[in-house]
This record gives sequence, structure tokens and C-alpha cells, in this order.
Amino acid sequence: MRKETTRDRPGVKVMPPLVFFAFVVGAGALERWLGVDIGGGYLGLRHLIAWPLLLFAVWMAVGSWLIFVKSGTHVDPRKPALKMVEDGPFRISRNPMYLSLVLILAAVSIWQLSIWFLLASFGLWFILDRKAVVPEEAYLEDKFGDSYRAYKSRVRRWL
Repeated sequence: MRKETTRDRPGVKVMPPLVFFAFVVGAGALERWLGVDIGGGYLGLRHLIAWPLLLFAVWMAVGSWLIFVKSGTHVDPRKPALKMVEDGPFRISRNPMYLSLVLILAAVSIWQLSIWFLLASFGLWFILDRKAVVPEEAYLEDKFGDSYRAYKSRVRRWL
């Protein structure tokens, strides 16, 4: 394990909430100006799928944030990790905060029957995976060594 220094940073290449909002704005604009009618769908089924997905995403986001605060480590991915967190949503995903952002877009795509929000959710997943998750996980493996490798073997990256 390496010690915390001024260079002790995850090297995340994007600010995930800003990327999320960019995808929301972009998908919203495309939906407004180039909306694709994919049928009305059955509203009850959309409710049945979108709401639980949204609630799960909110649970993951809020739960993850609270656990980070309670454990005394940084929520900001640009700052050094002070300790490993494996509780709450981190038991089912190594990246529940990022996953929650993708799931929110997926829930909106289902609710609105929007191809643009669906494509945005895949785009967001790809950008977060390549520009945030990969460098952050390499950093955590370097910093926490065997403890993080054991965690990786138990818990999936996304879901």
C-alpha cells in the first residue's frame, strides 16, 4: 500500500455529475427537437418498471454518499481515498454512485419511452466506465493492494 502524498489522486478524467447533467440536457434537447415516436406503451407497465428502478438508483446514490461521509472518506472522486468502503450499496456494486446515474437515465427512458434517454444511458455508462471507473479502480488497487483485489473478486464492477 502506498502512503497518501500530494500525488495521491485517483486520476478520474471526468466529473461524473457534470457528465450526467450533460447527457440529461443533450437527451432532453434531442427528445424535444427530434423526438422519435416509439408508441404509447402501457402506462402501468412503464410505472411498474421505471419507479422501482428510480427508487433503487436513489437508494444507491444516497446510501453510498452517506456511507462515505460516515466512514470519513472523500466523496469527490478527484480527492484521495482515505479508506475502503464495502458496506451498503458497495456490497452489490463497486461503483454504486456511478451506477445510480446510469440507472436514473434508464428509468427516464422507460418512463418517457425515449430512445434518446436510452442511448444517453448507454453513452453515460461508457464514458463513466472508461474515464472514471477504470482509473479509479487502478488507483484503489495500487493504494489498498490485496484488500482491494479481494473486494474486486467478491463484488462486480457495475451490477
